[in-house]
Amino acid sequence: MKTIILSALISITATAQDMDVVGTLKVGQMPNDNAANKVVVHKADGKLGTRDLNSLAAAPADTSRSLGSDLEIFKTFCSCPPENMPPSMVRKLRESGYSEEDLSLMGVSQQQIRRSKPVVDGDGNVYEVMKVEVQEVGTFYVLKENLKTTKFNDGTVIVGNLPASGWVNAAATQTPAWAYPENNATNKDKYGLLYNGYVLTGTKNACPLGWIPANNSDLMNLGGSTAEDIRAVGTDTWDFPNSGTNFSGLNVPGAGGIEIDGDHIAFRIATVFHSYQENPSTGEIMSTVVYKDQETVTQTDRPKAYGGSIRCVSINW
Repeated sequence: MKTIILSALISITATAQDMDVVGTLKVGQMPNDNAANKVVVHKADGKLGTRDLNSLAAAPADTSRSLGSDLEIFKTFCSCPPENMPPSMVRKLRESGYSEEDLSLMGVSQQQIRRSKPVVDGDGNVYEVMKVEVQEVGTFYVLKENLKTTKFNDGTVIVGNLPASGWVNAAATQTPAWAYPENNATNKDKYGLLYNGYVLTGTKNACPLGWIPANNSDLMNLGGSTAEDIRAVGTDTWDFPNSGTNFSGLNVPGAGGIEIDGDHIAFRIATVFHSYQENPSTGEIMSTVVYKDQETVTQTDRPKAYGGSIRCVSINW
């Protein structure tokens, strides 16, 4: 297996366009023009006024504003042209009442408009995004949390919260299914949900629109081969002792897995990431595994009846 040296190959960066992209990224801090955080506005009627940069969302009440005047505000605030406005600023303009057509006329791209909207799954869960640049692979984006939806992104419900016998029956009928880690609903927010392989290998997609489940190569490119660089720091989601550094920014929790007989195992000790790839010779799911007590991230095949985590990626976000 090819070893990937994380520090040499991965560069996680924030640009003006990616100020809303968070992780190990530094979230963009927009400068204040003065202590009052206000700028002089050249209003449409030619008179001077001021606008509080922290309350731009209140702008609809200002009948004298124009695309030109607000564009000048944002250029001053951002020190960037419209095509480089970060999602947070595009969002403020949308909240101020500008339509997507207005924004396009201003020079904001459709991708910027799309990025100004939250990444939401079929249940309405909102995810943070991290940008990753890998030499010889390119740039892509990953959701910072494990998937936690109970629906495909077309609204179709995925059966879940099943007893062990129900988990076995779902596998026997090749039915997509989910479960709470350690069979406890309070674990959903920290660990995401666990899914059988039929969630990934069918025709439907559980990731938010525009996103897909990571495959084995994505996960290895993201995390390299060192488990501690992938694991979240501390003992909030891993048993003591945990040497995790979260150098990758993936903040991976110890969500455990579900055996084919429905038994929950290795909670806070390991994480199994299912990919959508099948081993053509066995028909099993190709999975990436992070163990608490092993330095190396491993890849192995798991039966589709096995329960594991899903992490979503995008190259077009």
